[in-house]
Amino acid sequence: MAQQKRHPIFVFDDRVGKMEFTDLLPYGIDPDGLCGDFWGARVVELQNLCRHWPELHIISEFDDRRINRFDASAPIFYLGNGDKDPSLEVSRKFVYKRENFERALEELLGRPENERNDIDHFLIRLTKAVLESDDPFAHSNFRRAMGRE
Repeated sequence: MAQQKRHPIFVFDDRVGKMEFTDLLPYGIDPDGLCGDFWGARVVELQNLCRHWPELHIISEFDDRRINRFDASAPIFYLGNGDKDPSLEVSRKFVYKRENFERALEELLGRPENERNDIDHFLIRLTKAVLESDDPFAHSNFRRAMGRE
């Protein structure tokens, strides 16, 4: 059986050692999201952590790419414990099927209002934002769904 090709972003993450929520627990830092993401307000904290733990480095993420170095203009940051080569970067563009998002929204909206929980409401807002966007994985979609934009 032929091995399925991995998306370049996953290859990048493995190479730079992008850390997830549970990977960060031994360092005593809680990320802002379950994927190990930190928002811009935490930059100084991340820089201090990297000074204390030299095996760590900052990865910056924009709507269209993830880069293996600190860039203050990025809205999202991660910590990595792998290859620190600052020239490494990868596109965040994913191919998605619009009909999958439409089907998910239809399913969520099909639930009675009184049975929807906070996560359902968030997913409805997020799915609508994705369907209205030219770039379905833009950070602005998540900020809009969370009511921060």
